[in-house]
Order: sequence, then C-alpha cells, then structure tokens
Amino acid sequence: MSRIVQKFGGTSVADIERIQNAARRVKHEVDAGNEVAVVVSAMAGTTNQLVEWTRQMSRVHDAREYDVVVSAGEQVTAGLMALALQDLGVHARSWLGWQVPIRTDEVHGKARIESIAASKIEGRFAEGQVPVFAGFQGLGPRGRVGMVLPTGIATDATTQYFFKDMVTSHALASVYDFENEEKVFAAVHNQFRFCLLTAAGRASRQDEIALAFRLRQVAQLSERRFTLTPDDITLLNPNTGTCPVFDHRRNADITLGIYRRVPVLWREGDDDGNPWGLSFMAMLHMANDSGLFRERDALEADGWALDGNIFALGKDRMLPLYEAKMIHHYDHRFGTYSDQTQAQANVGTLPRTTPEQKNDPTYTVLPRYWVAEDEVEKRLIDEKRDKDWDKGWFLGWRNITNTGNERTMVCGVLPRFAVGHSMPLMLPRAGGAATLYASLCSIVVDFCGRQKLVGTNYTFNFVRQLPVLPPDSYRELCLWDSTAELGDWVTTRVLELAYTSYDMADFARDHGDDGPPFRWDEERRFWLRAELDAAYFHLYGVTRDDVDYIMDTFRAFQNNDADRFARTKKAILSVYDAMIEAMEAGKPYRSPLDPPPGDGPRHQARAQEVAP
Repeated sequence: MSRIVQKFGGTSVADIERIQNAARRVKHEVDAGNEVAVVVSAMAGTTNQLVEWTRQMSRVHDAREYDVVVSAGEQVTAGLMALALQDLGVHARSWLGWQVPIRTDEVHGKARIESIAASKIEGRFAEGQVPVFAGFQGLGPRGRVGMVLPTGIATDATTQYFFKDMVTSHALASVYDFENEEKVFAAVHNQFRFCLLTAAGRASRQDEIALAFRLRQVAQLSERRFTLTPDDITLLNPNTGTCPVFDHRRNADITLGIYRRVPVLWREGDDDGNPWGLSFMAMLHMANDSGLFRERDALEADGWALDGNIFALGKDRMLPLYEAKMIHHYDHRFGTYSDQTQAQANVGTLPRTTPEQKNDPTYTVLPRYWVAEDEVEKRLIDEKRDKDWDKGWFLGWRNITNTGNERTMVCGVLPRFAVGHSMPLMLPRAGGAATLYASLCSIVVDFCGRQKLVGTNYTFNFVRQLPVLPPDSYRELCLWDSTAELGDWVTTRVLELAYTSYDMADFARDHGDDGPPFRWDEERRFWLRAELDAAYFHLYGVTRDDVDYIMDTFRAFQNNDADRFARTKKAILSVYDAMIEAMEAGKPYRSPLDPPPGDGPRHQARAQEVAP
C-alpha cells in the first residue's frame, strides 16, 4: 500500500465531466489499496472570473478581501470532487484550509505555508477517508472565519476531536446555536438546529468563547449571550471536549461550580480516572440479534412452561428480554407487554403497572421476546479484564431521551435478564452500586446532563462525563449526621426503593440485606426520594437558591403534573432545610418517616427461605 497525493489543476477539473473523470482516477488508486489525498484547483476560468470581479468592484482592492473572493473557486471544486467520489462509493470529504488546518503567514496574495496538521490527515486515512483539499487556502495567524453549520459541529461525537482542538488551541471565538422553530430558514425542518461558529488564527488567541444556545431569533442574542473559557469547556467535558448547551448564564455558573467540586464518572487517559471500575456494554441489538428472540406463543407450542417471566424446559431457561421502556428510577417493573393495546403498540408505549401490582413481591412484568440464558451468559464475559460479570443484576439507563421529557437520565437496576440495546449497561466492579445508582437517579445529576444534550441519544460519552462522586466519598460521615457513614445512609434508602420483589434479592444481598422485599408504599417512596435528592444537592454543594432554580428548570415535570411537581419541590426543599438545621445544630438529621428508612414494612420471606 502506498500513500498518494493526486493534484488536479484547473484544466483537469474544468467542468462536471472532467471532475467525474478525475474522480474515477482517484477511485482506481483507492481500489488498488492505496491511501489517497486529493488537492484541487478552481475550475478552469473560474479564478480569472473571480479576479476580474474584484477589479470591477475596486481598482485598488484590499488584499485580504481579494483572497476571500479568489479562494472561493477551489472551495467549489473540492465540494464537487467529494460528491463525485461519494457517487462512486468512495468515502470522501472536502476540507478547507482552515479546517485541516494549513497554517500560513499573513501575507495576503502571497502567503507561504508554515505548517500542516499532519495528524488530522493521518486520522482521515485511518478512517478510510479520501480527504479532498481546496488548494490555495490556509489559515493566517490573525485570520477569522465564520460559518453557518449544524450545531452538531460543537456537540456531536463525530466532530469531537476537531472541536476539542479548536477549544484547546484557543482558536474558537464563538458558537451561537439556533432552533429553527420560527423558520429562520423557511425550507428547513423546524427541529433542525444550526449555529453561527467563528474561529480565529493562532495570533488572535481566544481566551474567552462567546456562547448562546436555543435561540430562535438573532434579536435574542444580546440577552442570552455569555462566555466560557477553554478551560471551562474542558472541565465540563474532559474526554470529548465538546460544547455544553446552556440556556442561560446561571445554568453555566451552577454546572461549572458542581464540576469544580465533583469529578466526572470516568476520566479517560487517567490511570485513576475510573474509580468505579466500570465497563459498559450493549447486550443485544434489537435488529441484528433478532434471530435469537422467541415469542411466547412459539415457546408454549414447543412445550416451554412460564414461571413468573422466565420460560423453562427441563434444565434450559429462556430469559425475558428487557427494553428501556420497561424500567424507571427505582422501578424494574415500570412497564409490561402484558395487555398492551394496539394503540399503545402503534406509538411504542407500554401499559404502566399499578402500585397494587408492584406491592405483590411475586409480580413480574412480561416482555415481548425471550432469549436463551446461554446467549445472555456469552455476552457477560469480559475478556479485557479476564473476569466475568458475576452479579445477579444489572444497572442500565435509557439511551433514547430528550431534555423535554419530565426526566432525562432514566436509569434502573434489574435482574440478570436479557437486555436490548435501548438500555446500555454499566457494570461497576468497585464501590457500592446502590450509591452509584442513587447519584444517577438524582435531580442534580439529571440537571447537569441536560446542559450537554442536544439530540435524543444519551450515549456512553455523555454518561462518562456526568459528575459522580467516587466510591471513597461514601466512606465519610454524613454532613447532616455525624453518626452515620454516607454509604450506609444512602444504601438503606436505595434498598427500600429498589428491593420490592423477590427477583431483586441478589441486589439486596450484595448490599448486606438478607431480609425479604420491602412493600411498595407510595408515600414512603415519595419521602425516600425527596431525602436522596436533598442529600445530593448538599453533597454537590448546591445552595438553596440554586436548588429552587434547578427544580424550576424541569418544565416538563411542571407541565405534566403541576400539583405533583409543587409537592416534590416543596418536600425536597423542606428536607434540604432540615439538613441545614441539623448541620448548624450539630445534631443528626431526623427523617420524617416512621419507621425510619431501611426499617419500612416488608413482605414475608418465601417458604424456601424460612428456616425449619
């Protein structure tokens, strides 16, 4: 394999037919196994036309503006060449001088190349891409470039390295994000988001980046604009360097304060950056692995017997295939395919289980499909760590969400069943998983996650960069109760919330609880969650005024059920205040629950668990 640069002058790309011919020559080299970079000139006659226009416009033209006009010819050719290659099935992309970047001196009209970011070009080759470069373009040390681009240039994983480089090299000047709800671009879909991005040359170091998000008209810019430093962005997203999407300056100030106090869940490139010993996985793809899925009627026809939500035939078992919509915070029995109506199926929703059903510790939700237990076990071998996942439960989250939902980060613990890719799993091998679970369910962490999410996919990258207290934090005494270790205080509440059925016994046992499941008591659950949310606001150093403000940012919660929202907010603030009073008085915080958390009413043990 060779590395080849193919340069096509103006005559070779004089018209569409010649560009297509040139593209076929490039494809010939690609098919031969070579890595190819393409450099193009303007189409024959185009540069002369552009030069003539500048002369007609001004006899004494500005050299900078001359460069702006004349370099446009190469830009057109680069785009057309990339399209021609794509039409031939070649993975190609056009690149302008500033995007590479090709750095030059600042002599307009006669600029000399000083450096080329070769690592970026190497990266394109590694992706199997044919980069098409516009000739006669570069980025001067004091230059500026402004573009209208999809907002994903600043927030998406596909462009994270490019954007991170702009931030860390102090080249990014501003990003102004717009929603198209008021049809700024009439022919573009209303849900499309675009941004005005400005970058500067290396001699114009940008120590502050001007930002504004979710604008609908340019007139809103003056009141919504704020600044962050490159270090601020790196603090918030150290792994990807992508841009947060704050609606207001106060959101930015609160979130930055939290990240200065609390580390990210998993900091890449740091030997101690994964304190929870996490690994991530998507177990079963709902399309690619569908050949493994069995339906109830077929299983019963083959003689399988259903026990709870598990089919058995002799020693073999078929496990229920969980999907994300079946779980919610502290509830692995949130939705069921049992009695799903056609109307619900048409919109992809499930019947919600009732409190009465969930107060039955033997009640199980039914899935749409089942998967052989052996297939599930195959996927739990962690070859990199040479260690299998040996727990009887999983911790996962819904990967499809949006900031307009009542809650955005929705996670849950569930038994060791089959799990579809709509619910990625995180497998913690250090610390108490109940405390990790509690932090991910908290409103304060949800608020932080909302400041970064633009689309609907809550990806691994988003989760890794959430602010999460490390396991060591839970060995300290509670701020509001010097007689209790924080881990124990949190875990007792999590267990009473999550351990409400026999099939969650393994999770309880792993956290030192040998008793039967807790009863599903809506009122107790309300206050247990209020205590956990108030606790995490304290642990993350959020002031009372900011707690009040954060709660009000969950507008969908308010709109969906104003009374429930008002009661939830009032309860969290009342517990928050009670904790402050306890800290100031030097006395333990007292829960409003009687009996106290962890001592709530339980079901009776199953017969096989009762000693003779």
